Amino acid sequence: MNLANRDLEERLENTVETPSEGTRKKPSFRSRLKNWAASTSAGWVFYTPIMAPIEYCFAEMETEEVIASRFLAILGHTLGLHPYQKTREFLGKKFTVVEESGKFVKNVINAVSFAPTQPFIYAGMLACAGASIEEMQ
Repeated sequence: MNLANRDLEERLENTVETPSEGTRKKPSFRSRLKNWAASTSAGWVFYTPIMAPIEYCFAEMETEEVIASRFLAILGHTLGLHPYQKTREFLGKKFTVVEESGKFVKNVINAVSFAPTQPFIYAGMLACAGASIEEMQ
């Protein structure tokens, strides 16, 4: 085994956590930052290409309004997607939703986590972007 591989294996061994029974180590700042970045960028990548055409074609918003709403959405995702993810994780643990749980149960947890705040955040974002009430309906 060469030196680079041995060094990598040693670093990996040192990062493996084996918590004792009943204790759990708090995630590092770097780990929490990675989780935040992953959930935030996923929102940017997923929602922007879907919502921009909807706002432009179906809501008949002006191009400037769509651009403004997408930039506001990036800000909203930056601030809001990680708390949403944590709420979803909390509810999943509380109701023991696991990988093997059915899609229906997972979708219910997802909807319960997202639905209470989404309409208000999105309406506020559209209003800040300059959309009229008619465009929001």
